[in-house]
Amino acid sequence: MRRRAMWAGFIVVFATGCGGGSGDPFVDLGAEQPALVTVGPPAASEPTAGSEPAEPMVPPSAPGGLAASADGSGAVEPGPSPPPTEPGAPGTEAAALEAGFHATVAASVACLAAPADCRPESVTAVGGPEHERYGGLVANYAEAGYVVRRLETVSGTTIESTQLGSDGSTGFVVACDIDGDVVVEPGATNGFGLDLVINDLVMARRVRVELHLVEGEWRRWAIEQLGEWPMESTCPAG
Repeated sequence: MRRRAMWAGFIVVFATGCGGGSGDPFVDLGAEQPALVTVGPPAASEPTAGSEPAEPMVPPSAPGGLAASADGSGAVEPGPSPPPTEPGAPGTEAAALEAGFHATVAASVACLAAPADCRPESVTAVGGPEHERYGGLVANYAEAGYVVRRLETVSGTTIESTQLGSDGSTGFVVACDIDGDVVVEPGATNGFGLDLVINDLVMARRVRVELHLVEGEWRRWAIEQLGEWPMESTCPAG
């Protein structure tokens, strides 16, 4: 996997173990600074199979199941799945879960557009592994001076299935996330006067998100990445 930075018409390729970056990332792009290795156009990457959930993520940069750890070593394993429910019917708890999931996506987009002003609690549930990971990502972006610019014509998240716990306070969503947003260092702050593109790699990911109700609002607790496909705009059937 590679990260790209574009400035003044040149493409600079960086080595990294992380995937594409966005306004709603499911992997941590800000936990490490990349090392410059070459200059030139990006090479096509082959789709990679979904990884098995690994050991739980740890602070400082690590919802229990949908995200990679801060060092890219693995995913947080979610809790056991409840029996499936019929998603999408208006007025049902499943529909409310879907709406809550999409609300966390919108909140994350807003957060990473202005990391210095972001409150991770608007996206994640305090005490969950995703709160640690996401909070670390936001802090890394804020410290580096990076912001995320949403590309609505490319990026989007489609729910594929939902499950609702018997107590109604825990839910699970499997979704295809198309991450085409651009991570930039704004020209106003980088000393060059031009925006420096840190990451514009398009990435398709299938993820399973565990959400918990917090004061009546759904928040991400854990994330499990089921598969990722670089430079794709859809998730394969599966």
